[in-house]
This record gives sequence, structure tokens and C-alpha cells, in this order.
Amino acid sequence: MPAFRLALLAVGSVAGSALAQGATAETTVSMNVVREVVTDAGETEYQPVETAVPGDPLIYRIQLENSDPVSANSVGLSLPLDESLAIDPTSVSAGTSLEVAFSADGGESFAPFEDLTVEVGGETRQAQATDLTHLRVTIDQVEPQSDVTVEYDAVVR
Repeated sequence: MPAFRLALLAVGSVAGSALAQGATAETTVSMNVVREVVTDAGETEYQPVETAVPGDPLIYRIQLENSDPVSANSVGLSLPLDESLAIDPTSVSAGTSLEVAFSADGGESFAPFEDLTVEVGGETRQAQATDLTHLRVTIDQVEPQSDVTVEYDAVVR
């Protein structure tokens, strides 16, 4: 089985703003890929991934950090999805209020996964996880001097 070296993609675009006295909060983004491993003691650990083979389950973590003294409101993140992965569209979470949308047309249009359709051979059908090309997440607010981590599960194809 071939092994794949994971290259972290450029994390698309990020926009954040704050309404306090017209100030703009700067939001920085970092991304890492981990896998869940059960230790000999039966405890779960998350270890960084450098290479993976088809069938390997992975967890993508994207951290948005607001280091400013004002809130970042309506923080948006759009990123391409690696075509060597199949993500679980129901797994996107952040521990805070967020909107999630996907694209199956190279980032031209976005919709919630359950509303996303694709055209194949002149027929329209419900999009499948393997059709997804981009992910867009919008977070209502990142508090001052704090961070939010967006996570999603994926499997190497």
C-alpha cells in the first residue's frame, strides 16, 4: 500500500472583524493533523501525523487565535480539501456556534452538506463526501485573547 506524506495546505482565507469602536481584531490560523492512538495503559492520546496510508483515520485541527483585546466577529475560513482524503462532513465541530458549508465545484458555490448536489452524466444527485472540494466555516465570535479550534475527521483514500 502506498504511503502518503501529509502536506498541510495553505489555510485558505481568514477574515475577522470587531465592532468595538471600529476596531479590527486580527485572527491568526494554524493547522495540524493528528491520529487517535490508544496507549498500552488504555489511555487515548493524539499524535501528530507525518505519513498515512489509505484507510488511516485522521483528525484535522484548525486553530483560530484572536490575540487582540477586542472580539473577532463573523470569522470566516475557507479552505480546499485534499482530494486524497474523504472527510466526514458531519464531524466538523468547534465547541462554539458555527456555520459549516461545503463546495463540490472547486469553491464556486457553497451549501450545507445536506443541501449540496452535484451533476453527474446529466443527472443531479445528492453530493457524497468524496465529491467535496472545499470547506467553509463561519464562527460567530472569537473572544479577545482566546482561540477556537475547528476539528473534522477524515480518512485517507
